[in-house]
Amino acid sequence: MAEVGLLESVKEEPVDAYRRDLLQLAFQGVTAMPAFPHIKDRSRAQEKIVEAALELGLPHLALGFAEEIGNWRRGAAYAAFAHYCAEHGHTRGLEPYLEPSIQIAIEDQKEDGQGWRIDRVRAKVAQTYALLGKAERLAQATEGLDPSSASAVAVIEASQVDRETFDAQIAQVHETILAGDFEMVRAALQSCIALFDRFYDQAELRDRAEEAILESWGKIPAQAHIETVIELALVALEKGDHGKVIELARAARGMFDEKTWPIDSEIPLKARLAGLHAAAGDKGTAHDELTRLLGFYEEQREKVYDVFRAALLRPIAEAYVELGDPGLALAVYKRAVDEGAHNPNSRPNSMDLAETCTSMALHGIEPDEQLWKRMREIEGEFSDPW
Repeated sequence: MAEVGLLESVKEEPVDAYRRDLLQLAFQGVTAMPAFPHIKDRSRAQEKIVEAALELGLPHLALGFAEEIGNWRRGAAYAAFAHYCAEHGHTRGLEPYLEPSIQIAIEDQKEDGQGWRIDRVRAKVAQTYALLGKAERLAQATEGLDPSSASAVAVIEASQVDRETFDAQIAQVHETILAGDFEMVRAALQSCIALFDRFYDQAELRDRAEEAILESWGKIPAQAHIETVIELALVALEKGDHGKVIELARAARGMFDEKTWPIDSEIPLKARLAGLHAAAGDKGTAHDELTRLLGFYEEQREKVYDVFRAALLRPIAEAYVELGDPGLALAVYKRAVDEGAHNPNSRPNSMDLAETCTSMALHGIEPDEQLWKRMREIEGEFSDPW
């Protein structure tokens, strides 16, 4: 589909073989799902694995996966590949992955009239044009985008703001927050994260971006707001500012404690906050929280529908990785694999196995022989009923 020169120039990162194998197993499992009537679930799961392959620096593997996606998400996956290439300095030969990606979504949209899918792909293409500095193409790709899709482009644009335009950008954020439209506010907060990152070394500007996010409490749903604060903490973690990570994790926990939460939100959010504490060196707090969460899961397990159980365990396993305890992480992943295989239908089981394999690949947990055997057994049993 692309110029040979591009594919030859884009190299894959040196990644442990088991990570690649985990992604292959994940993709094989969800691709076994019949396209009819499960094309939406199948393609959504496939796209997630494409994104994971790109995150691990495996663009050729990602591209191979993308070729097998059967709906508009194939276009989204091609656009993600092009964006990866642009981020890594490969700017020639991208055209076959940009405008044609939008055309794939347009053709798919003709079947059911879901125009938002086109906007989603256009936004991914626009992100690449923003990186490439192609202003005219960027304007064409973003014209008339819905607010949800436009937010992704706004993040790229915010990451390129200079000091002279910072004040205007922050003023626009505050104006948007006051207006109160959910999608617009969420887009503005994502822009603030980009500003927080870009100006991290300039404390006054960084603090203004942070304050805009913290002061927007109540303007969007609580979970979305807490997740935004967690994203800020992840930026601080990348900068090596462990004190700021813990400060933000505590701020997010304070917001969390103001509400009553269902278990499917409580465990994942608390686990992510524990993971932040662990990554920032506060291992005691993280260990105690994860121990409580595992106990809470056991207490509540029978009240949780089987298709949701593995999703509660994966964030705990990921936090144990941050804690530096791969043994406990592997034990929790094993439990997640088993919990994700109880439904009588293969569709949710294949999706759960894929999520767990992908999580292990991204977080660097190698399955032992017993777990490999169990996962392959589960994958081999996928069949009707789906």
